[in-house]
Amino acid sequence: MLLNGRTSEEAVSVASAILARVASLKVGDLPQLTMSCGVAVFPSEGVARNDLLRLADSALYWAKDHGKNRVHVYHPRR
Repeated sequence: MLLNGRTSEEAVSVASAILARVASLKVGDLPQLTMSCGVAVFPSEGVARNDLLRLADSALYWAKDHGKNRVHVYHPRR
C-alpha cells in the first residue's frame, strides 16, 4: 500500500488499524487470522525511491521473525 505524504508514524497507525481489522475477522472454522506489515519511508535516511519495495519487504520479514502479527518500520541500522 502506498501512503503518499504520510509520515512513518501515520503509516504505522494505518498498518496497525489494518492488523486489528484482520484480527477481528471470523472466517468459517479457520483459526484467527493474523498478518505482519513492513513499512519503508521515502525520503528517509538515504532510502532511494526505487528501493522502497525491497526495504518494506525486509521490514516485513523482520516483523515475521520477531513474533508475527506486528508492524515494523525499516531502519538501515536495525
